[in-house]
Amino acid sequence: MPWSVNGEIEFGPIALTLTIALLAATIVVEPLAGRRSFARLRAAADHDPGALIRYSRESLVASAVLLVADIAVLATAVSLPTAAVGLALVEPEAVVRGVRSLVTVTAEGPQDVSWLGYAVLFVMLLVTVLGLVVFLSARVAVVRTQRRDGLPYHLSPEAAKLPEASRRLLRIVMPVTAAQRRWVAAAAAADEAETVLRFYGIFLALLIGVVGMGPVGSWAVVTTLSLLRSLVTVGQWRPACEYAFMHAVAAALYLFFLPGSLLVPLLVTAHNSVIKALTPVTGQRERGVMEVLPDTEEPR
Repeated sequence: MPWSVNGEIEFGPIALTLTIALLAATIVVEPLAGRRSFARLRAAADHDPGALIRYSRESLVASAVLLVADIAVLATAVSLPTAAVGLALVEPEAVVRGVRSLVTVTAEGPQDVSWLGYAVLFVMLLVTVLGLVVFLSARVAVVRTQRRDGLPYHLSPEAAKLPEASRRLLRIVMPVTAAQRRWVAAAAAADEAETVLRFYGIFLALLIGVVGMGPVGSWAVVTTLSLLRSLVTVGQWRPACEYAFMHAVAAALYLFFLPGSLLVPLLVTAHNSVIKALTPVTGQRERGVMEVLPDTEEPR
């Protein structure tokens, strides 16, 4: 929780330069590069079974490069306490102290309005938890449908109810062979872990500890970055909003309710890699023809 150790955060010239470069890459380079990569996947997915694996490998390499940059920021910073970048353990006492101090931060003015701060926190927690339960319940239902039918979700009868754009997106990104599933799950897990460290560990510490932005404003900035990142890459509002919603929930839990550990946002945002890892594979495509991948024994 960077706002609880605000006075102890000092990036220094090298770490600050690297962080600004990371921020610029997040706003400009990463979305545009991801969009070009996804466009290549979209163009080749229907006729090239290796396109999804190549796309996943590119994503894995990009996550590794960004992770090296993240570690360089942490290594060169003058003063970044573990609690400021989410590398501390979640302790019940720390959570209580964090909530109380957040109430103090949000209660502006000399008058005593701590009751208002607690009321706002309670409403935010209620909305966050309910939204998370509804969203994850829908994801669990998807996985159960896949496991029941033994098919990737886009081949299931439930997928026929979705708009054509959504079905097209599922056909592109859902693995249908064991090799595709391994690479897709690994790429998703690496992206989730690196994104959590960059967005919640480094960017929030920069916004709160250096820029001087409040917790709520920092939460809004991180959520907006998540939305723009997904929207530019995929080009569809629905998946972009779903992606941003999960990061909004993760940021809220990390900043306001269970601060101190990146494990909290990681557990919230890790559903994508878990779903990909649990996706059944099949030898059938929608045209119902059994084929074999080149140079492999695996059907597609």
